[in-house]
Amino acid sequence: MTSLRRNVVRSRLSRNSNSILKTTSPSKNKVKSDEKFKDDLVNELIKRAKISAPEILVEDQIRFIKQDIEANANAQGLNFEDYLKQTGQTEEDWKKQIKELAETRVKASLALRC
Repeated sequence: MTSLRRNVVRSRLSRNSNSILKTTSPSKNKVKSDEKFKDDLVNELIKRAKISAPEILVEDQIRFIKQDIEANANAQGLNFEDYLKQTGQTEEDWKKQIKELAETRVKASLALRC
């Protein structure tokens, strides 16, 4: 795990070498940097663990994502169908697009539980 962390840190440092020049506040940069680091670690863990995502869990995750979008749309006086119209997608297209995100979330959850 030490070499994994070292590789992720090196990768993060090389990608963010120009971020020092950004004008956002230091605390926002720190939060973004910490979140990026965590995401990189989890993504590397998923790759190395070679975990498969059970379809039932992926479908549940898609349902959760849809519920979140519906709640956000409802807060703006819209519904899910309005969201799909605004994004120019059918529900089937949206599901295909969001499936990768759902699979990644499931794999991350399973990897972190091991």
